[in-house]
Amino acid sequence: MSSNYAKVLLFLLPVAIAANMPSPTNVVINEIAWMGDVNNWRNEWIEIYNNSGQKVDLNGWSLQVDSKITPHNGNIGPFSFFILAKNDNTIHDNLLKGSLNNNGGTIILRDNIGRIADRVDFVQGWPAGDNLSKRTMERKGPELSGSGKSNWQTSARPHGTIGSKNSLSSLYSQFISRADILVEDNGKQNNRSFIGFVGIGALCSLSLATAGAYLNFRIKQYNINNLKD
Repeated sequence: MSSNYAKVLLFLLPVAIAANMPSPTNVVINEIAWMGDVNNWRNEWIEIYNNSGQKVDLNGWSLQVDSKITPHNGNIGPFSFFILAKNDNTIHDNLLKGSLNNNGGTIILRDNIGRIADRVDFVQGWPAGDNLSKRTMERKGPELSGSGKSNWQTSARPHGTIGSKNSLSSLYSQFISRADILVEDNGKQNNRSFIGFVGIGALCSLSLATAGAYLNFRIKQYNINNLKD
């Protein structure tokens, strides 16, 4: 690991402690296939994202789609995804109760004591997604409001990005990609590259703690994978 890399980690990791501890706002609604897919409009799904460096136990959590409530079972890993799907033929962790109205709706994520962890409220119409091309509605940044129209985009990929990072037109996905490049280069980048990484995080309205936690998480993954080799 280069000295530049070490300096940046010494700066980021202390503030990453807070982001490593999951809280209700760390787990968010990340992608919505309100239009189904090309095979069947009933193949609707909702993706949950854990924006923290720790595994979160979802037992006792629930997702409410309008008046229908789906209880959660299982865990969601650090910076990982959890899929609730309407039908068995879609990749999923849990089945989703209720249906997503093409004209809009309200989705509420609650934790195991009933607190609202996230809310997507667009009863007047979904701000993103396309029914004709079956492109999903993707969240741009996990730390921005789930009910803010500007925080959603139509996926750059047909069928969306189920179970993986959102399409690269998202600024947040650029932040993730920049972190991955830094880690895979094993710290060979200069200070300007690290400043760019933090800068993109700031444009996404990510806290410095979250940026540090994600970089720390990717470094651990990188080291584990290298040990396997």
